[in-house]
Amino acid sequence: MDQPYKKSIPVGPGFQADIPEWSESTENNDRTEYENKWLGARLWTLHEIEQQQMWIDEIQINEQGCTCGVPGSVDCINVHVSQEKGRLLQELGSAFFKMGIHETGQLISIFWNQEEKKVLESALIRNPPSQKKNCFLESAQKRLKYQTRVSILRYYYNIHIPMKISRRIKSGLSIVNSDDEEEARDSATENRRQRVM
Repeated sequence: MDQPYKKSIPVGPGFQADIPEWSESTENNDRTEYENKWLGARLWTLHEIEQQQMWIDEIQINEQGCTCGVPGSVDCINVHVSQEKGRLLQELGSAFFKMGIHETGQLISIFWNQEEKKVLESALIRNPPSQKKNCFLESAQKRLKYQTRVSILRYYYNIHIPMKISRRIKSGLSIVNSDDEEEARDSATENRRQRVM
C-alpha cells in the first residue's frame, strides 16, 4: 500500500461535455434582453450621450432660476424631480425603461399597500440593517409573499431611507445619518445636548 489511492476518471460519451462548434461571429442572437443589458448592449446611442452635457448645463441654469413659492421645500424638490424625470424620459426614450429608471424614487410606493409598508417597517425595527447577523431582508421576505427581494430593497433605498433623512432634518438634527446604528447614538447625543442647555 505504498501508492496513494487514485480516483478513477470516467471516460466515454456519457461523461463528456458537449461543446458547440466555435463561431467567429460576435453577434449572439440567443441572448436574452437581460443578458444584453449586462453584456454590453448599447441602450443609449453615442449621439444621445453627447447631448447629455447640453442637457446638464440647461438643468443647472433652471435650478438657479427656481420660481417655486418656497424654494428648497419638499414640494419644490418633488416638482423639480418630476420635471427632470419627464425630461430624462424624453431624452432617453425606451432606454429610460430598459435602464430601470422608472422603478426609482417615490413611484415605487404605489406598488405597496399600507399593510406591506407596516410589515417592512416592523421588520426594520426588529432587525436593523446595521446588525450583521440577522438582516431585515430575510424577515421581510418571509412575511411579504408578493414582494420580491429587489422590490423590498428598492422600497428601502428609495422610500424608507429618504423618509428617515427627511424626518431627521425636520426634527432639527444638525448631523443627518441614514444608518440605523447611528440613529440611537444621534438621539442620545441630542438628548444630552438638550439637558446641558
